[in-house]
Amino acid sequence: MPGETNRITASLPILGKVSISFYSCAERALELYKKQDEFKRQKDIRHLGLISNVFEGASHTRYEYVLLQAGLTDLLDNIHKGSSTASQGSLMIEGKEYPGNGLIKTWLLLSNFGHLKNTIGDEKSLLLFSLQQPGFKSQLLSPIHDNLLRNWSESTIERFDYVNFHHILSIRRIYKELPRQLDFQNEIAKLYKLLLIDIEKLDCDFFAFSAHKMLGPTGVGVLWVRKEILETMPPFHGGGDMIREVHKYETTWNDLPYKFEAGTPNIADVIGFSAAIDYLSNIG
Repeated sequence: MPGETNRITASLPILGKVSISFYSCAERALELYKKQDEFKRQKDIRHLGLISNVFEGASHTRYEYVLLQAGLTDLLDNIHKGSSTASQGSLMIEGKEYPGNGLIKTWLLLSNFGHLKNTIGDEKSLLLFSLQQPGFKSQLLSPIHDNLLRNWSESTIERFDYVNFHHILSIRRIYKELPRQLDFQNEIAKLYKLLLIDIEKLDCDFFAFSAHKMLGPTGVGVLWVRKEILETMPPFHGGGDMIREVHKYETTWNDLPYKFEAGTPNIADVIGFSAAIDYLSNIG
């Protein structure tokens, strides 16, 4: 169970006074925050940057924003009593299981680690300077050792993707602040890639998630499998459309994905799942 050293108590908008636990991978991310006194820095940064000057009531700090999201993550878990991972599941990554609560908080901490004083205003200016000055871009990216993260960062700069530019600043800080902690670097980079990198570039064979953990219907989900593996796998259900030809002594399976789609699929819940994905995508 999380102890006092990895628990933050704070008074937050909407939630009031809360005590938030950081465990598993989130505990290690919190160690990085404490080493850099990052929460103190974030207390001086308004979450919406210069936009806070325009909208009344939008002057909350980035510190409040991060802990509010972490508090809501715990609140969602508490809805499902009896297990700290019941509502948000877990991911098995390279043989190690990471609870969903810890992963979400890790992503919250890491993705806010690089935001600048005036958020998008400052970050957009720095991104523009990176495009105009190749030498500065090289210096900016030089600490990033992971090839996938470095390639993603270069692509983000070339696309002038100022919304995601802060991730580059976070990744750079992580490598700069952990120069001799290679295991820590590698684990943080591995978890960060799940948030940023296209699944086809992550070199995983199977990737599964369920709809009800994403505000969707129960009893339906997604199983992503590398194509070359699917091609060698036999079907595990029999029914219409999964067979191309039937002979007396042999059967030929249909092409992908039909050979795994026996009978009528769960059409209604898949449509509901699609609506849940659209909703989550729209709110960011």
